[in-house]
Amino acid sequence: MHHNRRRPLIIFFTGSGCPVMDVMHNRIAAEWGVDGTIFICPSWVARHEGLLSGPITHEEDGTIPTLDNIKLVKERLRPNLYFQVRYHRGLNTPEAALYARAVGADFGKINPIYGSLNAGTDPERLLVDAIYAMSQNVKGGFPFDMPSNDELSGIPTYKCLTGMLITLMLGKKLGARPIMKPLFCYSPYAMVNGQMDNNWIDYNVAKARVLRKIVHAPIWPGEPVGFFTHEDDRCQSATTTALHAGLCAALDTDLVTVASTDESYSRGPIVISSRVDSFNAIRTMLRFLGQASFQPTSRADEYENFLEDKIVDTLIAIKKRGSLIDSLYEGDLGTRDEGANPGRAGRGTVSVIE
Repeated sequence: MHHNRRRPLIIFFTGSGCPVMDVMHNRIAAEWGVDGTIFICPSWVARHEGLLSGPITHEEDGTIPTLDNIKLVKERLRPNLYFQVRYHRGLNTPEAALYARAVGADFGKINPIYGSLNAGTDPERLLVDAIYAMSQNVKGGFPFDMPSNDELSGIPTYKCLTGMLITLMLGKKLGARPIMKPLFCYSPYAMVNGQMDNNWIDYNVAKARVLRKIVHAPIWPGEPVGFFTHEDDRCQSATTTALHAGLCAALDTDLVTVASTDESYSRGPIVISSRVDSFNAIRTMLRFLGQASFQPTSRADEYENFLEDKIVDTLIAIKKRGSLIDSLYEGDLGTRDEGANPGRAGRGTVSVIE
């Protein structure tokens, strides 16, 4: 798949709803040369807490994160493939982090800012849970990434990147190893403000550049790349995924998360043929690109400078408010008009022990 480039590592979602089907998808994906898989849970588990148990399946997108399910998938994964467990946005965050550590996962996934503003979890509760999850990553010796999918709701890019950088520093203070995950997408903010009217390259390049300017950490675009560029036509969807993977290769990112061709619209189980669509297109794209690159226009520099200035302004506003939790409620990292909706699940469950 990689042709003559080793990076980015190609990571894909697993979450068919059935762990046995996930195992088969992973086996077939391995034959296509992918580098790793992400155990994806259904969205409803973010609203429920507690240690779920047993081998459980359901007919929806996402596999239920019980220890039995996660172990079944992990133990049957080829040893040369990376394994990640998602626990970044809900009340199940600490439990799933514990499971990931127990099975020997290679990566975790934590972003309390996104989970608070766009996944329905109370900001105060999720920050507490996220810190615990980070501690599990430290004890398990594996890093975590921070998906900035809050950008999909319309929140300005610079606020999403600021939230990711704050999460990164929280992790660093705990001794963790965070990985930056800018969302390479056609975001509503860019649709409204015109940053991507000409092309889909400049603005995504600016995201990667500004993060590299601010902090030295791995970059793993996702999640997955190409959000809002995909259509329900399989050829078109595979093409846009491959183009974004090619851009990641040109930027020499460390990893990239890719989708199947039916992932963005199916709202249900993912079929293996749709995964192969994407893998085949990515393989062709990386063969086409080789050691060549993409040439962004001068607008990429303008967007980079704009994002840097606005990130600084956002950090100053949060510092003046004096509380990250208050900033999440008051809109410093996204207002309701911009698409942020501070969650309610878990509200009132945090108490201070004297």
